[in-house]
Amino acid sequence: MLGWLARLIGGIWKLSRNSYVDVGGGLRPGSGAASLLLFLIIIFFLIGLVLVALGFDLNSVDLWLDAQSHWLDLAGRIVIKAMLALLLALCVFIAVGGGVKIGTRIYGRLVGLSDRKPAMDARRAAMRRYQGITRAGSYTAEELPPPAPPQEDDGSAVYWAFMILGAVVFGYFALVNLVGPL
Repeated sequence: MLGWLARLIGGIWKLSRNSYVDVGGGLRPGSGAASLLLFLIIIFFLIGLVLVALGFDLNSVDLWLDAQSHWLDLAGRIVIKAMLALLLALCVFIAVGGGVKIGTRIYGRLVGLSDRKPAMDARRAAMRRYQGITRAGSYTAEELPPPAPPQEDDGSAVYWAFMILGAVVFGYFALVNLVGPL
C-alpha cells in the first residue's frame, strides 16, 4: 500500500548517494556525510512542499513545532535510551557468551581436554589394540585404522576475543550514555 513511498525514499537515497552536489558545511562533495545531508535536505524540502500544497503556513508550522519541542525532545531521548539499553544488553550477551566459550576452551586445555580429544582417544585405543595384538603375533600394521586428520585451530578464540573487546567498548559507551541525565 505504501510501496510508492518506499520507492520514493529509496530513489532519493540513490540520488543523494550518486550526486556530487556541494551542500556546503565544509563537506567534500560525494562523501557519505554530504550525501546524507543532501538526502535530508531533499526530504525536508518535499515535506515543506507538501505542507504548502495542503495550505499550511510554514511559519505557523515552525511555531507549532517550537511549542511541542519539550515533549518531542523527551520522546526522542527515551527512544535513544531504549536503543542504548538494547545495545548494552547485546554487548553483555556477546561478552558473556564469548567469555564462556573462550573460558571453556582454556579450561579444557588446562585439564587436558581439547576439541581433538575423541579423535585422539580413538587413535590411542587403536594403537593399544595394535600393540597388544602384534605381541600375540596374529595381526599386521595394515589393520590399524588410519589416523584421524589433524584438526587445525580455526582462530575462533581470536575471533571471540575481538568480539568481546568490541562488546566491552561499545557496552561502555552505551552504559555511560544510558545512565547519563535524561
